[in-house]
Amino acid sequence: MNLVLKTAGLSALLLVAAAFTMPSGSAFAKDIVLGASVQLAGPVANTGRYYRDAYQLVIDKINAAGGVKVGSESHKLTLKLYDNQSDVNLSVRQCTQLVSQDNVNFLLEPFASNFALADSAVSEKCKIPMVEMLKGLDPAPKPIALLYADDAFDVSVAEGTRPKLKQAGLALDMDERYSTSATDFNSLLSQIRSKSIDAVLVAGHETEILNFVRQAKSLAVAPKMYSLNARDLLPLTPDRAFAAGLVQVPEGRQLFDRMSVQDDLLMGAFIRDDKIAVVRDLDKIYTLFPRLAERRRQLAGSLSGGEQQMCAMARGLMAAPILLMIDEMSSGLAPVVVE
Repeated sequence: MNLVLKTAGLSALLLVAAAFTMPSGSAFAKDIVLGASVQLAGPVANTGRYYRDAYQLVIDKINAAGGVKVGSESHKLTLKLYDNQSDVNLSVRQCTQLVSQDNVNFLLEPFASNFALADSAVSEKCKIPMVEMLKGLDPAPKPIALLYADDAFDVSVAEGTRPKLKQAGLALDMDERYSTSATDFNSLLSQIRSKSIDAVLVAGHETEILNFVRQAKSLAVAPKMYSLNARDLLPLTPDRAFAAGLVQVPEGRQLFDRMSVQDDLLMGAFIRDDKIAVVRDLDKIYTLFPRLAERRRQLAGSLSGGEQQMCAMARGLMAAPILLMIDEMSSGLAPVVVE
């Protein structure tokens, strides 16, 4: 969420506002310029684009809230971004250009550890800070949970994260490994709730992380901050994409015509294990679409065109999606319903 953004990038940028609380002697132009080299083309572009979108989204939100404060002055943020085409060497050259020619004040991390490591060398050499997750937050998040898959890459991510947290003066209250094929995170989420965790750091594959976020939403587990370090989602088969929380409402509705409206809606939730939450969500659907509540025992195929469109959208919502994609959303709906 949300649109499925790379929230590691999003979380990193969120602390820009806090990290900029510097001594009044710190001099900036009217705007504070953030520079990034990310993958918009090439093999890892799917994830690189999440970083671009996340950075721009949060910059827009920070600016809309008045910008960031340095000493007694407020400054807007601007983003200077290049496409490194999934080429590490090009990324290094672009970071050098951002510092030496574009005169950025801060660098933002790219996707993938090998890119981040290479670009950080430019940051250190030129003494331009690279924004890092969590460091500089005020007040510091306490407690913190670190969750990671049991494959070699994510174990190494966890090993690299622990000393970073220690350097930032932050302590872990949860440090848990989970199976790479895990689909049920209820036990971990129960611990997060019971320990009143402020920040949750997760390393794993995107299918696992999307399941984690969806289950957290269903159980109303809402820490103040997530940082998700995830591997590429695509390609996925349609059933795995649906299980990961990516749900499509197709053009033409494609309802189960000979099933009742209520059974049609429940088909949207057929993979969900949280039966109590399913009942609660069904009540919410009937509140949102009262016409469906009136027709709950009626065959879906006998509904009017607009009612069928409501039913198709409601069925998608019953899946508790991370991302709901609706083709021709207003098709068949009365203007008053669209508004």
